Amino acid sequence: MKWKSALLIALGSGFLAGQSPAHEARGKIQIFVDTTTFHDYNLASINNYVFTDKAKDQVGIGLRFVADFPDAPNWGLELGGRFPQRSKFQLNGSGGGWSIDNMETKLRYSWWSVGLGYALRPSSSFEIAFHLEGRGENLKVEGATTATSGGVTTQYPASQGVNFWRPWARISAEFSLPSSGRTWAPHFGADVSGALKNTTQDGVQLLSDSIHNDTTLKSMGPRWEASVYAGIQF
Repeated sequence: MKWKSALLIALGSGFLAGQSPAHEARGKIQIFVDTTTFHDYNLASINNYVFTDKAKDQVGIGLRFVADFPDAPNWGLELGGRFPQRSKFQLNGSGGGWSIDNMETKLRYSWWSVGLGYALRPSSSFEIAFHLEGRGENLKVEGATTATSGGVTTQYPASQGVNFWRPWARISAEFSLPSSGRTWAPHFGADVSGALKNTTQDGVQLLSDSIHNDTTLKSMGPRWEASVYAGIQF
């Protein structure tokens, strides 16, 4: 997978940067836990009644690797990825003579990223950093939507997925603990990130076996994320 390759490349870059004694460049390995909120979307329009749905928030886990540039240690190359996580949709309602149950349908979401960061370090133990990264995102709907009208129930398979790229901006605050003579030191922090590009759903569709086209899938993607992380600096 793409994110696995990116993480391996970043690990090597971070290790090399951390081993360079001639400069102040540093390498970091971080594990993060994030909370992701998805955007609502219009599932279908039936008899002038619009059914709107939204996937539940997800808590995910991921890895990030950072390597400072040797000649500009305030700047860093960053590579990371979020492992796939699933959450269910929430719609179970009626309107326009129809009842729709989408609660057994799931949304799977993951991403990999590459970017640059710039850190302000007022002390050796604290930094505030600004990050600009591109994320290759994967979003997939799994399951089936159930619709009932006039006592007749129909299931519409929902197994569509999409890969897309978006720029994201991220702000982080981080604390480092003393190394106590070690060549590495633990650190922890928190960040908030927001997408700089979002897709708007192109109208609403009727129920069909391909309810979720690419534009619809992209429109339900997250607009922001927040995470906490911990790791080692070497």
